[in-house]
Amino acid sequence: MRHRRDWVWALGVLALLLAGLPPAARAVSIATRSPLVALDSEGIAAVHFDVFLCDVCDTTSQIYQLKHISVFADRSVVFSLTRRNLDGSTGTTTTVASGTGSQAAFDDLLRALDEARFEGQHPDCAVEIVRNLEPPRPDSILTERTRDRYTLHAFGDSGRIDRLSLGSEAPTLCRQEIRGAVVAVLDYAERATRGSLPPQTGVAVTLPPLVELAGEGTAKLSIKLLFDASPLVEPMFALRNLTIFTDGSVASVLTRSIDQATTRVATGRGTEAAFATLRGKLDAAGFPAWRGGDCFVTRNRSLPPSHDGVTQGVREATKDAYVIHAVDAAGGIHELDLDPNKARKACPGPLRQAVLAILDYVESATGGPLQPPL
Repeated sequence: MRHRRDWVWALGVLALLLAGLPPAARAVSIATRSPLVALDSEGIAAVHFDVFLCDVCDTTSQIYQLKHISVFADRSVVFSLTRRNLDGSTGTTTTVASGTGSQAAFDDLLRALDEARFEGQHPDCAVEIVRNLEPPRPDSILTERTRDRYTLHAFGDSGRIDRLSLGSEAPTLCRQEIRGAVVAVLDYAERATRGSLPPQTGVAVTLPPLVELAGEGTAKLSIKLLFDASPLVEPMFALRNLTIFTDGSVASVLTRSIDQATTRVATGRGTEAAFATLRGKLDAAGFPAWRGGDCFVTRNRSLPPSHDGVTQGVREATKDAYVIHAVDAAGGIHELDLDPNKARKACPGPLRQAVLAILDYVESATGGPLQPPL
């Protein structure tokens, strides 16, 4: 029961942290979990409101949605949902929700993931989902249709990580087992946070986002040991979803793996000086309408030393893929896709500094850089 109490306590801190407390009352909240599956999606939902016997009352809204879902081995969930109604009637908001699903629902999710058999799958297919939402009045039907881009990471034993990428414009629909896995993750996250989109009850907070970053890659760790002349070189996979809100608070979900994957869920808020520095770096890069692109960002740095008496130092070199969404004052969303597998040149200085500033700000707001999980 101790882990359960720790999780509930951490969620309580999350709600208080992001609910607008004065800076002096804000604290870093950290929870470490074993990941089961992570899902990222992006797309536009067509939401149709159909009123019985009143054709002129029917409306269809186009709603942009960006989702980050992490489900952990202890059945807990972190669900981040960014939404914007494209008719301009509302601004952009991000809801961060956490919860724990039932054992029966978790078993259903495990079965769906097992049936999908992610390992070695590279399908060129799309997932289309049509579902009925809770209507605002009894004489109506509210229907949502989506065909989003999805990326799933399934974490197995012995550090195995299976990745599945599904495009929204693929010529065919995915087989039922893959579609079932995507739907199962979405449904489990929604039920675990005890609400519809966005979550209506449970531990959830909603704030306007400033910038969101999704990153994925394998870092090269050079580890200098006391008795070895040459450093030990280890690869470390990292998957991160970071959100910085307009008030300077942050939410971070960072999964790292050398031999076994662990996920660090953290929230916090940087200092006013650090936030001002971040804004200056973003503005220099043309935020929110980024200047540049079609390039990659490298990062080389020293990580905090361990105190095991053997490790003398660790250097980290990364060349990750980043997808960054910036939100302007009117709620418009601007995307920057930095893919080192496609780009042939390094990003210009201001853009590189902006990406590093996002990473550095979130780290400083949530306890600083981490030692590698050796």
